[in-house]
Amino acid sequence: MKITNVIRLMCENEAQKLGISILDVEYLVEHGMKILRVIADKPGEGLSVDDSALLNQQISDCLDNMDIDEENYYLEVSSPGIERHLKTNKDLLEAVNKYICIKTYQKIDGNKEFYGYLKSIDPNYLTIEINIKGKSNIKIIPVSQISLVRLAVKF
Repeated sequence: MKITNVIRLMCENEAQKLGISILDVEYLVEHGMKILRVIADKPGEGLSVDDSALLNQQISDCLDNMDIDEENYYLEVSSPGIERHLKTNKDLLEAVNKYICIKTYQKIDGNKEFYGYLKSIDPNYLTIEINIKGKSNIKIIPVSQISLVRLAVKF
């Protein structure tokens, strides 16, 4: 079993004790530093600073008893933020009628970034309502062309 899967299971177990959900666990290198990033949320309330600190301590205590790497790494426990990435079908379903940003691998009609309200999802397409020069337009974007979907703040 891959080490991140083992760590994810441990994180989920510790989070469950606190009524917290684990959204993602990543082990990566950023700016030359190894980071174990745990993204968590508390259903209905959001993740508070105290929740984050408590979960961080519990995960840290468990990691001290695991051999994940001989080199130093930073443990980062945080909430997904207001512009959270939508990675799963469940995330997308919960985002229907919310304002989102879709980024694509290649330009579609001259754009690689679309902002609008998610209207529907299906296995092959996301449908969003976008505003072009004051007019509402429906845009259907193939899932195969999407590099990222996240919630967005409308200004």
